[in-house]
Amino acid sequence: MSDRVALDNPDWIRTHFGEMDFAPAGGYVLRVGQRLPALVWDHPEAVASVLDDIAIPTQWFDADLQPVESAEKPGLYYVYGAGPSPDGRDLRRSKTCCCVDADTDLLALAKEFGPQTPYDLPEQIAFEHSPAETAQRWQDDEQALFHLCMHLYPITDKRPGAWEMANANVHLRLKRQLSGLNDQGQRPHYRQLSISSAPILHAADFSGDGPGPDVSSAIEQAFTAWCESEQIPS
Repeated sequence: MSDRVALDNPDWIRTHFGEMDFAPAGGYVLRVGQRLPALVWDHPEAVASVLDDIAIPTQWFDADLQPVESAEKPGLYYVYGAGPSPDGRDLRRSKTCCCVDADTDLLALAKEFGPQTPYDLPEQIAFEHSPAETAQRWQDDEQALFHLCMHLYPITDKRPGAWEMANANVHLRLKRQLSGLNDQGQRPHYRQLSISSAPILHAADFSGDGPGPDVSSAIEQAFTAWCESEQIPS
């Protein structure tokens, strides 16, 4: 079933509602001074075919994970939404956004930073996007936005994927904070058992002679063959 046909089918939408996604109205690049927008569905018509109220309760947080209602300064911002679903269980997701000065020229930044480079290609081949396309993708796509964020807000760890991992950890902290766990971490709880040690279930008999010469020879041949196939010195 094509995406368009599927999105016109309420039964399919109910079954696959977990695949629905949402984003900040206006995109992922924010401007200093703006009021932070609500989250909206990527396919509102499809969602409206299975829900009476498609509004998404939205919460915004600054780089310190403090609740905010407007973008007062440049930096990273995080938005958390609990979208309603047909089965009554909220679809909870958080997103990363980047706030720049009101007069920032995204096209100029796209020319300065160059095209996005995927980490999973050994030759570091750049994606084929013009500066205008790159700037637009920053606005429309959270994953593409990471390219901008890495340049504006770099971290000391320059390994491929390190920035994305650090960003994922921030989202984990946010969700723990919203769950009331904050940064307490998971601590093991030990309880002293009041019973004695478990009995020995089986005591091995080491008095035997071990495998015979035929078995030992077969094992050695199999091991040698494996080492040769893997080019490992035996």
